[in-house]
Order: sequence, then C-alpha cells, then structure tokens
Amino acid sequence: LESAEIRTLIEEKNRLILKLMAANKTAATGALSATLAHELSQPLTSLHINLGALRRESQSPQTSLDRNYLLDQCIESARRLNEVLATLRSMFIDKTEARQTVNVRQVLEAVRDLVAQEAARSGVNLRIESEGELRVRGRQSELQHALLNLAINGMQALQSEATENKTIILSACSSAEGVRIGVADNGPGVDDGKIRRLFEL
Repeated sequence: LESAEIRTLIEEKNRLILKLMAANKTAATGALSATLAHELSQPLTSLHINLGALRRESQSPQTSLDRNYLLDQCIESARRLNEVLATLRSMFIDKTEARQTVNVRQVLEAVRDLVAQEAARSGVNLRIESEGELRVRGRQSELQHALLNLAINGMQALQSEATENKTIILSACSSAEGVRIGVADNGPGVDDGKIRRLFEL
C-alpha cells in the first residue's frame, strides 16, 4: 500500500512538472510571437505605404515624388523581411540539425536585429560587445533561441523599471574554457532568495 501511494505521488509530481514545462514554453512562445509580429509588421507597413505612393505617382505624372527613393525603400523593406524570415527558419528547423562551426558575432547580431524594434519602442539600448571573429561548435539555431529568450526576458524586466539608460548587452569573449557568451541588463536583477533556484523548473 505504501509503495502504491509513493508511486501515485511520483506520477502526480511528474504530471505537475510537465504542466510547468508546458506553461513555461507557452509563455516564452507568446513573448517571442509578439516580438516577431512587430518585427514583420514594420517592413510590411513600409512596403504598403511606399507601393501605394508609387501607384499614385504612376497615375499622376505631375507628382514630385522621388520614384527611385520609394523603390529603394521597398527594396530595403523586402530585404528586412527576408532577414527576419531567415532567422525564423534557422531557429525552428529540425532539432536533428548537425553541429557546425558557428560565428558567434553573427548570432549576436541576428538576435539584436530581431528585438531591435521592440527595444527602441521600450527605450532600451541594445549593444554588442564581441572580440573579433569568435567561433564555437554547436547548433546555431539552439544558441540563437537561447540568447533571444534571455534578451526578451531582459527587456521585460527593464520595462517595469524607472531606470535611466536602460541597456542590454550581448557579449562574447575568449575564456580559459573557450568562448564565454552573455546577455546582461541593468535592470533590478534576481532576488537573493531566488538565485539558488534559477535552474529549477
């Protein structure tokens, strides 16, 4: 009877852990979706406005609009869309992705570009501090996803603060172990009582 009760408790504990993991994943996905929706919205809106202006210009030859400027803006918006979509593809590809040599600076720049618009809207300064062309072996999509989650967490922490010069630093430097990669912000930090529990589910 005692063994049966223990088994029941263990099963209940495992169910709770799975629910916590699912809730955490849902929260992270929601934050990521909001950021990506904003990232895609800006170049799409720009395309809509500039293409509309070009159409009006073609129907009214007397207009003084700079056609080449509008076309350049459309090209830039399309480039930005391709950039965001390429980053998305690299993040959500099959997890059987082979390990490869990863350019850390490029990963930091991709993360910065993904959250740049949201950071600007929130008054957060994004900065990269990286020593040259550092490279590691691993899965680029997983590294990028982890750093993106940390950057989003940093922005959420800073949004609720009255801190001046809100800053998030994406960094990479050589260390005795290889390459040290970090995401730091000047927000409130973690309560002392919670530090030892950071890696619990």
